[in-house]
Amino acid sequence: MPEDPGTTPRLPDLADPHEVATALVRSLADGLYVVDAEGRLAMLNPAGERLLGYSEAELLGRGMHAQIHHPDHHGAPQLEVDCGLLGVLKSGGTTRTESDWFTRADGRVIEVAYSSAAILRKGTVTGAVVVFRDVTARSAVEQRAQQLTLERTEAGEEWQRNLLPTHLAEIPDVDIAVSFRPVGDNALVGGDFYDVIPSGDGHLLVLGDVCGKGPGAAAIAAMVRYLLRGAADRGVDPRALLTLVNDELLAHPSHRFCTLVLAFLVARDDGRLQATVSCAGHPQPVLSRADGRPELVGGAGALLGVFATLPVASEEVVLEPGDRLVLFSDGLTDAGRVSDRPEVSAMLAGHADRTSAETVSHLEQVAGVVEVENLPDDVAILVARLLPAGGPAVVPAPVVPVGTAPADPATIGEVEVAFREENERLAAGRPADEATIAVTCECGRDACQELIAVPHTLYDRTRADDRCFLVLAGHEIPRAETVIERHGETFLVRKHGDAAAVAEGEEPR
Repeated sequence: MPEDPGTTPRLPDLADPHEVATALVRSLADGLYVVDAEGRLAMLNPAGERLLGYSEAELLGRGMHAQIHHPDHHGAPQLEVDCGLLGVLKSGGTTRTESDWFTRADGRVIEVAYSSAAILRKGTVTGAVVVFRDVTARSAVEQRAQQLTLERTEAGEEWQRNLLPTHLAEIPDVDIAVSFRPVGDNALVGGDFYDVIPSGDGHLLVLGDVCGKGPGAAAIAAMVRYLLRGAADRGVDPRALLTLVNDELLAHPSHRFCTLVLAFLVARDDGRLQATVSCAGHPQPVLSRADGRPELVGGAGALLGVFATLPVASEEVVLEPGDRLVLFSDGLTDAGRVSDRPEVSAMLAGHADRTSAETVSHLEQVAGVVEVENLPDDVAILVARLLPAGGPAVVPAPVVPVGTAPADPATIGEVEVAFREENERLAAGRPADEATIAVTCECGRDACQELIAVPHTLYDRTRADDRCFLVLAGHEIPRAETVIERHGETFLVRKHGDAAAVAEGEEPR
């Protein structure tokens, strides 16, 4: 039931309102001072005394602008006409700022946030009240956070150079172009990957997509790419490569699956190009003929990392001069304008004279990839065109992935952890001759600053590009052109080092 109004405490019964106001002001954690109409101090609360280093008695009657609001944080004079605190005395209004500077009694300048309001009596300004707090520490934290964000964004760009190749291997008489647009929420770290790998007497085109997004998918994508690099360099058949990746994914604790398309290109003596196209659950590539006819090749196949027995779809095709082979991820059809693969084929009809870069740009424009602010999925496109006989050579441009959003700095450290955990997982619990080693090239070239995790019994050499080789130790001693040092479970490769210290028949140290 409601209380008797006669027993309800009321402020006038407790104390004089002036005494209550005084107690309130003196109990504030924020600094508070009152100035008269001329800007001279009339009152300073205890918190204000602590923040400014002055006692109230020292400042009474002094102009507060000249005393604490001059100079600014750069040491430059701040004129009274520019002072927001004095401005309320003229306007009779209020002001608020999140960043200004007061000078303490010891000469130290502190950053403050404050609000100020004029005191009015019968419409006349008689003074102003200022409430302020020291935000120097907060500002320092914010600046440090901004610096960390910048550093981690730069680290993200470095990771991008490691996760995806910045240069593709050149194939004689073949014009190659690639585009990669990461999904906005996980820009620069995702599950799509691509590569062009020298393999035996030909080259292997690679384009794949690991399920999921973010650091976990990025780590698996990198593992698959390096797995392919190592095995392809030894001339392993594309069908066997798919089986190899499938077995590794089945054994991986993440239980992620992957789609993948491989196209093994071999030059023929008659100037044509033999292509063995193998698909595993991936959108079929489009072979666009020089006369404008497009056709789907490679079959469908099964996802990798799902079935112990892997049915592999593979097809042999021949590229005539002017023909284009187009590999793409399903993000191209997820952008909205293209719903299925036959539509991608239709987009490639005609315009046989386009360069590979022009073909990539055309696909992105028609599919609406460029116009989508936040892509629902990563989009990767790789185009290889057999140049017509006697046609001008095309100089491949550096691969620069483009995104619709900046890298998410929070994911960079997670990617590093994912890579470390992956190396530890691969190295643990296996016989010495089956351990996985992590190798990094120190040749100094940007394209080779890559973390590589591969089972060394499967591969003795992997290639960073056409000019730089990483020789993995395994149980074989590397040749004289490479020095390998062992640091725990890590083998450090020095491409241009002095190999004399590595004696024939000794374990690398």
